[in-house]
Parts: sequence; C-alpha cells; structure tokens
Amino acid sequence: MPSHCLLCGFKPEKVLVSKNGFQVLRCPHCELGFLKEFSDNPYRIYEDIHYYDSWWRDRERDEVGVRRVKDKTAGWVLDQIGRWVRPGGRLLEVGCAFGYFLKNAHERGYRVKGLDISNAVYEAAELGFEVFHEPVE
Repeated sequence: MPSHCLLCGFKPEKVLVSKNGFQVLRCPHCELGFLKEFSDNPYRIYEDIHYYDSWWRDRERDEVGVRRVKDKTAGWVLDQIGRWVRPGGRLLEVGCAFGYFLKNAHERGYRVKGLDISNAVYEAAELGFEVFHEPVE
C-alpha cells in the first residue's frame, strides 16, 4: 500500500471514496486520486468487482444515456486537446474501454489507437479501431 502520493510524494490524508473494498485516496498537494491498495496485478480491479456496473444498471436500456454523457465529455476533452494537437494528429487513449472517446476523436479527424486492460477493449476493436489489450507498461 502506498504511504505517499504516486505522483508528487506527499502523504495522502483523506479517503476520497470507498467502494467494493477499495479505497481511493486524494493527495492534498496535487489532488491525484489513487487506490490505497495498489496491486502489482492491475487486472485485479476488473476481476474483483464489476468495474463498469456504475455506468449503467441495465446496459441495453441505459447505454444511450451513457453514450450521450461520454460523447459530451469527449467533446470537451477534444476541444482542449485541439489547442495543441490538430485533427490529423495521432492520439492514444489509455483506458479506452468500449471506444466511445476513440469514436469521437476519429470523427473529428484524429488518427486514434486505444489501450485497455479490460475485455471492454474488444468492443472498441469491433468498431474498427486499432486497440491493445495489455497494461500501459
């Protein structure tokens, strides 16, 4: 378990959220949130809990709403990225899940690739994106 922030080294003093036996700490200096029980096996997060259950109660019924929120968020992020990387540039999304952001970036003209350790990456691949099912390292 980390006794200090993984980014800046400060000691976290506050639990941001607890869910399904995991605690997310928030650094008082840089505000990075990270798992208290960080594992050498990042797949553990996906194996021990239903990671995407928080996205929808009933995927078939709720996916349209989730997609709308993800599209809006992606639009804002791409507006920010667009200040430095113009359409036609390359983007790698680390943690691409089902490919919602990849789709939005592709539609704006970016050349995209994705990376995720969850099996959701295979749905992004079905959308035609080049994706990698492996840890970022």
